[in-house]
Amino acid sequence: MACGMYSPGRWEFAVMNAATSAKSRALNTLEGVALTAVLECLPIFVVLNMLLKLTVGGPDRAALSTVLVSLAIGLAARWLGPGYPFYMPSFFDASLSLTAKIAAWCERAGTAYRLLTFVLMLSLLGLWVLSR
Repeated sequence: MACGMYSPGRWEFAVMNAATSAKSRALNTLEGVALTAVLECLPIFVVLNMLLKLTVGGPDRAALSTVLVSLAIGLAARWLGPGYPFYMPSFFDASLSLTAKIAAWCERAGTAYRLLTFVLMLSLLGLWVLSR
């Protein structure tokens, strides 16, 4: 069970098996870049931009810059490889389905701690916004 909260049904396993047998290099790269951007980078930059916005006003298009920077780091992770801090080998493994890649990320040491940290930070920032 991925992250202790999701269990795919029978039809999803059939879809996953079909997807892994016919996955192109471009699709695998797209999955890896998107997963790196969304799971590794986006939470960090959302929190940073929220802090900037609350303290000094922050940039006008914070949401757009957050998404673009996250995607740029995802692309960098693909081409810089294992030496890059945000690189996760399973995200770029063509033999894994998208669900298996997410499950591997959930099972990685430290993921639960990161998720807890981001939930607490976003909750505190939300309280700060509500109190203003």
